[in-house]
Amino acid sequence: MKTRLALFLLHAVALPFVAGDLSALQSDYSRMQTIYTERVEEIQRELRTEESEILNRFIVSLVRLEQEFREGGDLDGVVLIRQLREGLLERPEFPAPREDHPNKLKERLEDLQTRRSEIREQSQKKLDDLNRMFVDRLEPVMRNLTRAGDFATAREILELRRRLRASLGEEEQTPARDARELGTPSDPNTYPVSIEPRVLGATPGINARRPQIPFVFKEEGRVEIRERDFLLRSGRLTVPAEATEAMVYQAKQNQMFTLEFGFHTSSARQGRPEINAPSGLLLFGDRRENANLIVTHEAQNLFLYLRTTRPPENEKYHRVSLGRVDGGRMEHWMVTYRSGELTVYKDGNEINKIRGDITGLLNNWEVYPIHLGQIDTGSPALPQVNWNGRLAMAYLKASHESSRGVTSSYGRFAEFVTAPR
Repeated sequence: MKTRLALFLLHAVALPFVAGDLSALQSDYSRMQTIYTERVEEIQRELRTEESEILNRFIVSLVRLEQEFREGGDLDGVVLIRQLREGLLERPEFPAPREDHPNKLKERLEDLQTRRSEIREQSQKKLDDLNRMFVDRLEPVMRNLTRAGDFATAREILELRRRLRASLGEEEQTPARDARELGTPSDPNTYPVSIEPRVLGATPGINARRPQIPFVFKEEGRVEIRERDFLLRSGRLTVPAEATEAMVYQAKQNQMFTLEFGFHTSSARQGRPEINAPSGLLLFGDRRENANLIVTHEAQNLFLYLRTTRPPENEKYHRVSLGRVDGGRMEHWMVTYRSGELTVYKDGNEINKIRGDITGLLNNWEVYPIHLGQIDTGSPALPQVNWNGRLAMAYLKASHESSRGVTSSYGRFAEFVTAPR
């Protein structure tokens, strides 16, 4: 498949545009998309197969380890290994070592996690290499379609190349250069999804960091749009579903995302945990039951609810505690996710890293609106609890932010909130 993709892409872009060949160009582009998608799915299948194989070998090794504990007269060890092995046979997933595990088991679990990380890194490298090749091969196609007058498809390719570059951590082209390449004014970038107030010459709904489509968000309830933040008092902002379509597509391709918040809340305690009614900071979905992800404020902590193709048993979401909210000041939070590893940063510093607990893929994500400041509980019996505070930014993209990028984002945020008015 990889050879087939490379040969076809080389063939598809080698021919110059000839008048009357527009349909052939469009057909070649469609075939390129199909082969690219097939290769991405093949890489994902290979990863799942390799993970399954190393997990099966680990389960077999537990039989020998159980025998060692039995011969040593260690009943607790025998029971522990048997329970672990039976649990993995019933629900295969990668267990993490615990402090109370016997050293022999802990060493094997650490080796298992190391091996898993290695094959995931190899898989990600394959995907990155594929994306780089695809980005390169798309440029001549975009130019030929522009010459042929198919500006809509050319802009579609431009946006695709931009998203792929972002996933690789490469700089995006400036809007001025984009316009020159297309020969017509380019559409504003619809990816990633961002809400920021009027700052650095931007307008509400436009990300001041990267120009993007000025989508019109909907205000509900008590929302005040101010110079540097949105004051939410029993109200919410809603980003329409069409603004998230490109980001959802990319999340399914790259299996990663970065979530960024800047907010101030006078009270660090929000929600009503005694009746399981959290305050909703972000809901990426129509309601709580079907969301791609949710961020809640429960008592003094932020929690992330993430939907994947393999949620925990009898649960709809992976539930992760992000950390404690201070209250009374502007706080900057970033959450990055890639290859089963979730990292949490607060004010530019890493405060938590979770490996192996989140399983599954993001392939079940759907195009939904994003609600900020209020979530639909989905149950008439469960009261709605609003998140109240000042929201300076909400930023979601389907790529992984490096630690250097986190530092840069926090520096920009800190400069913004401390600059004289």
